[in-house]
Amino acid sequence: MKILGKFLSNSLKNNLIVLPHLDDEFALIPVIDLLVKQNKDNLSFIYCAERNDKKKFKRRSENLAYLKHLGIEKNKVTYLNDFFSVEDLKLYKSSKNILAFIEKYILENEIGNIFSLALEGGHPDHDALSILINKISKKFSIESYYFPSYTYSENILLPINFLKPLKINKKSFQEETLNRFCWFNSLKVVFFYPSEFLAMLKIFPFILIKTLFSRTIFYTRDIDISSIDWEKSLTVTRYKEKKENIINLN
Repeated sequence: MKILGKFLSNSLKNNLIVLPHLDDEFALIPVIDLLVKQNKDNLSFIYCAERNDKKKFKRRSENLAYLKHLGIEKNKVTYLNDFFSVEDLKLYKSSKNILAFIEKYILENEIGNIFSLALEGGHPDHDALSILINKISKKFSIESYYFPSYTYSENILLPINFLKPLKINKKSFQEETLNRFCWFNSLKVVFFYPSEFLAMLKIFPFILIKTLFSRTIFYTRDIDISSIDWEKSLTVTRYKEKKENIINLN
């Protein structure tokens, strides 16, 4: 059994999942299911960036419905936009406020473990948040776990690399074998977010393949900015964000 398996079976610490956006929980579903089974009262969520449009509160209600289905109550969920602005695609602009809020949250709630998305060049908000969480985990000597969601593909036949690291940085990731169909609850993300149906529909085939044919989840305990091929990354090519804005966070 690898490190994550030992942690999930033995830890009694308070656990915090920090995600860039509502719906990003789909990338951690096997871990969320295990943490809920272990002790859901020790698990809380913080969501960072949101689009401040007319669908904002509809997306929140969808998010809460999905989390409730997974066993998480509303009082365990925090949206940073209730305290200060964190703009979708521009999370890095709010880095100081995010750092201050999460550091205070950790101290007040005695957090021992943090889970977030990996630095992989897939989205500017994902990348920026992973760097911030890494700073926090090192400052407080907190265990942190980072999970891949999506980035550019090394396979010309597939549009994206999904829920697994790229070959160029796979050596820094560990692979954990879990139960069969451990990704099943991730499939439901499509149905719990009707306001994002088209976007969810695009990722559904990838989640379906993962659910049917995979019992594994990848994670890393650290991040490495130099491991990203920024010129190929979706952060730069698709979202047109300058890598300097992501890697030079304070």
